[in-house]
Amino acid sequence: MDTTGAATENRGPRFGPSDTSPEAQCVFDDAHRRMPAWRKWLNVLRIRGSGLDHDYLAHWAQELGILDLLERSLDEARV
Repeated sequence: MDTTGAATENRGPRFGPSDTSPEAQCVFDDAHRRMPAWRKWLNVLRIRGSGLDHDYLAHWAQELGILDLLERSLDEARV
């Protein structure tokens, strides 16, 4: 509790997406799997995976700096 009597919650360190520390990456690596958008993306890959333009996806993932996430999602979706 804080001095006003309100309960405070310790949620641990806060990291931003640009934080490249190992601790931040671990938090984001674990957190992205729990996000609804991540699960929806995996479902899209599972359903439409063979019909998607993988070269196009890889190009833009590289441009946006998220190629590792694309590769991980393809692996998780087993596409």
